[in-house]
Amino acid sequence: MNWLIPVILGGVVLAAVLVLILTRKKKEPSLAERLGMVDQGGVLRAQKQGFTVSVEIQSRGESRGSSRAVVKIEFPQRLGLGLKIMKPIGGKPSLRALPTGDADFDGSVTFEAQEKKKALEYMTPERRQCIQKMLDSEPDAWVDDVGINCTKQGTPDESIKKTIDDLLDTAIDLFPGRAARKKVREAEKKREKKRGQDTR
Repeated sequence: MNWLIPVILGGVVLAAVLVLILTRKKKEPSLAERLGMVDQGGVLRAQKQGFTVSVEIQSRGESRGSSRAVVKIEFPQRLGLGLKIMKPIGGKPSLRALPTGDADFDGSVTFEAQEKKKALEYMTPERRQCIQKMLDSEPDAWVDDVGINCTKQGTPDESIKKTIDDLLDTAIDLFPGRAARKKVREAEKKREKKRGQDTR
């Protein structure tokens, strides 16, 4: 009979340990943690290469199609050109679109600006190419004097990181004085790629 008490106590301790093990699930990192951002009341924010990056998740119900993420990359300062650059609505550039002389760009991108002369000088071949590349991969993106914006339908997942990377690369190419940032960004990408290879 004396052996019964230690057996019961051992069983209780074992059961408690099993309950702890089973209930202590590995906490999965949040979207903010996976993106290297801070959650500030439903808006994820970070400073990357001198740009303010934010992701606002807007939920309008329980179904996947009723949620969306608005991604913004804010320039360190406004461009002051009155820019509006986006994919043409309905497939045709607006009547206010400025012709750059690049038929491919003019036919596939709506490029408007209040400061027309300065904006045309600003829109170098390199920037036109960069914008076209971004709009091919992110057709819901647009550029204004403040930065680059993009609306992604559905619940944000790992693909949001690619969107942020694409927009950030474009922001670096669009913002004047970008050479130093571009070098840092390229080094950052090499490190990320190496980390990905090391974890395999």
